Amino acid sequence: APPYIEQFGHVLNSGSPIRFDTYFEPLDKHFSISVAPWGADGFATIFTDVSERKRAEAEVLRLNAELERRVAERTAQLEISNRDLESFSYTVSHDLRAPLRAIHGFASLLAQAEAERLPPDSRELLDRVVANTRRMSQLIDDILEYSRVGRARLAPAPTDLRRLATEVADELRSAYPTVELVIHPLPRLEVDPTMMRQVFANLIGNALKFT
Repeated sequence: APPYIEQFGHVLNSGSPIRFDTYFEPLDKHFSISVAPWGADGFATIFTDVSERKRAEAEVLRLNAELERRVAERTAQLEISNRDLESFSYTVSHDLRAPLRAIHGFASLLAQAEAERLPPDSRELLDRVVANTRRMSQLIDDILEYSRVGRARLAPAPTDLRRLATEVADELRSAYPTVELVIHPLPRLEVDPTMMRQVFANLIGNALKFT
């Protein structure tokens, strides 16, 4: 049967125009064919070469498929990296906690046993050791928390930023007794308190360290 006889017959029978795309293998070209009634028993046909458009569409599909493949590969690599980071964080946490507990325990016992005999300056230094072991323990917890950030959702809640910043500053100021810390007014916002506390710890800690 002649090519496209079914489509041409439909136009003759229905009197309605149609348009369709086709691939003509002998010429290795794609055509958009428009067919419309013409006169009492005829039809008019317009052939439009759309080979370049088809090739462009095929290239876009290929590029999209390649992009999806690369995204899938990078996602898998990121998941592996996150698992490795979490494993490393737990290992570091385990290895650090044991000596940290020992330092805290011995310093606390020494402070209690020698409280009456230690001069004020020595007692203050010992109290700093105890306070900093507690701070180090909190930093270890923060490391573990950050190892889960890539998979955990933020939990925003109404947070008084000035109160949070003041708490962080009070924790850090003991190591820098000669530095004056001033917390200016800050708003109350919807943020994740744990993450925001770490932001303030980094910000204020760096400010103190480099003052």
